[in-house]
Amino acid sequence: MRTPSGTDGTLIGRPAILLIGILCLAIFVDVTSVFAPVALLPFVAEGLGTSVSLVGQVSSASILISAVIAMLIGSLVQRHGFRRLYLAGVGAMTLGSIVMALAPNILAVLGAALLLSFANAIVVPVALALAATQFSANTSRRAMSYQIACLFAAVAVGLPACVFLSTVLGWRGAFAVLAIVPLLLVPLIATLVPIGARDPSARFDIAKSVAEYRDLLGDPSLALMFAFQVVYVICAFGTGAYASALLVSRGYGPDALEVAFAVVGVAFIASSVAAGEILGKVKLDLKLLVVGAAIVFCLARGTIYVAPISFAGILLLLALASLCDGFLGVAIRANVAAYDVRDRTLSMVFFAASDSFGQASGGVVAGAVLAAGGFLAVGELAFLVGLTAIWLPLASRRLLRPATVVARDVTRSDVR
Repeated sequence: MRTPSGTDGTLIGRPAILLIGILCLAIFVDVTSVFAPVALLPFVAEGLGTSVSLVGQVSSASILISAVIAMLIGSLVQRHGFRRLYLAGVGAMTLGSIVMALAPNILAVLGAALLLSFANAIVVPVALALAATQFSANTSRRAMSYQIACLFAAVAVGLPACVFLSTVLGWRGAFAVLAIVPLLLVPLIATLVPIGARDPSARFDIAKSVAEYRDLLGDPSLALMFAFQVVYVICAFGTGAYASALLVSRGYGPDALEVAFAVVGVAFIASSVAAGEILGKVKLDLKLLVVGAAIVFCLARGTIYVAPISFAGILLLLALASLCDGFLGVAIRANVAAYDVRDRTLSMVFFAASDSFGQASGGVVAGAVLAAGGFLAVGELAFLVGLTAIWLPLASRRLLRPATVVARDVTRSDVR
């Protein structure tokens, strides 16, 4: 059965809406599952009798695996198509949460984190690739903004729910619930996600992949955007991963954590959805906005760690940082999708890998800094790394306007 499409082959109408919906839902569940160990960091560490920094580093180091897997997604898509990969991601979510719920020690936590990172390496990159290739320019930009919004809808709703469940069922019970939720997605994914063109003869060729990525990075301006994402996310994830531990260290309980997650998530959702509309309609100096938002973000996040401020002040700074982060998330992704590259799917997959590499590096580095110098040192790290990141877009010759995104690179005859 063929789905309705525009004259250029892009999905339109109800099929487009449904596909955007399932992609957003999958991202929400995926991010909630992947970052639940971070949200419950103090409780997991106490339950296993180990340090917060060690559990945080183990969870963050596993994200590096998702970055490596994301680099291979292009070959996996060619061989298995979109739908099979998404179903594999759902299975990994469930298995990872089961292992986490039963984890007797830190090694089991590592195994669970690897499974969850494998899921993350599939769900987010393929969702970005579908948004960049299956829709028209305007729909593509909006789809990306909704996907970014769902990343932090998970923070606003999913992670507070995890904290609440941990107070009622314990942290192991919270992960048991998380093991069930992904299974509810299976019928929707099997129905709505495009099968995609499958080539059983496709194999992962290291030399070919290296050549493809070398060609992709041949544009210095685009390469700087990938580099910016890595460095910026080191600051963003490094300070975000230990925020719950920071609040607990200052005497705040689960209720405060729920409020903090909700504030961060709501602010991020509002800015990311608004950015998807604003960037397509208003002529703005994108370079100036990206640099300005990055400066405000790193100053706000760093201040939370270095200044003895009240809980209301912490919430205010978290909200301010998230408003900037939401805008940056949409602007940079739409900007990368706007470049005229040979394979836009490869470009978006590499961007997702850059994001995962930044998360892994940020979590590990911030964990090491926390162990060595305490929370104050984490704040200082935010200032150093964040303010270093801004020089990368400044060095770029151009930041393309997101409105120039053109859907292409994937034929639609295989969509059923």
